[in-house]
Amino acid sequence: MPRIYRIMREEGGKPKAGSRFGELGVRPGKDIPVHEGGLVQPGEGGMSVGPSLLDLPVMLVPKRLRHIVRGARGTNSHRCWRMGDGSYEAGRVAQGLRLRIAKDEIHGFVEPSARVSIEEYQRALTATREHWVAEED
Repeated sequence: MPRIYRIMREEGGKPKAGSRFGELGVRPGKDIPVHEGGLVQPGEGGMSVGPSLLDLPVMLVPKRLRHIVRGARGTNSHRCWRMGDGSYEAGRVAQGLRLRIAKDEIHGFVEPSARVSIEEYQRALTATREHWVAEED
C-alpha cells in the first residue's frame, strides 16, 4: 500500500469521515463526476492526496506547522494524516480503492478501482479511517 498524506478534520482521534471539504471522503460532482445512476469510475478524480506533508498545498497545511512547511496557512482545526508505508506509486490502496498519480507526479487521487455507486465509493473511503495516523512531526 503506497504511503499517502492528506489534511483532514479530526474526530475521535481519527480523520472525520464525510463528504465535505477536509473530511475523509469526496464531494460528489466536485472531486469526482457522478454519472447517470449515481455511478463513479476510475480515471476521473477522487480524494486528493500527496506523497509527503511537504508536498501538500500550503493553503491546506495548518498554520501551526509553519516550522515544518514554509508558508503553511491552513486552519489549525485540521491535521495532517498519513496512511500506508509503501512507495508513492500507482496501485491498490485498500479494498475497492487505488492510487492514481497525476501528471505532476506529486498530486494523487484515491479513486474507485472499478465503476461503482458513489455510496459504495464513499463507504470504501470511510473503511480506511482506522488506518490513518496523525503525522505532524
